Amino acid sequence: MVSSIMFMDIFPVIAACILFSSSCSKPTRQIQIEVPEGYSGHLHITTCAIPPLRADGRGNVSVADCPRPSERIQLIVRRDGNMYELPPDRLAVSKNLKGFPVSIDAVLP
Repeated sequence: MVSSIMFMDIFPVIAACILFSSSCSKPTRQIQIEVPEGYSGHLHITTCAIPPLRADGRGNVSVADCPRPSERIQLIVRRDGNMYELPPDRLAVSKNLKGFPVSIDAVLP
């Protein structure tokens, strides 16, 4: 009797997680950078570094953000006054032995 009552209390939570899987997925860390006017091409971002957050002419940038191994990374790029979002599936993330992201590579169209 008690176990069926517990199941009835937990069932809506499990159903909600399955239905709205985004609330059960990994948290997302947004990293925002700025690139020079008209820049397109390869971006190489080093994490856990000291700013500036503006990319040089070759697409290299250091950010102070230190994403955790449990976080997905979403890159927001500012170019020519516009914001562009590069979703996690378009990023190549290199990690250290403990699983922490140390660099991110992407291509900005």
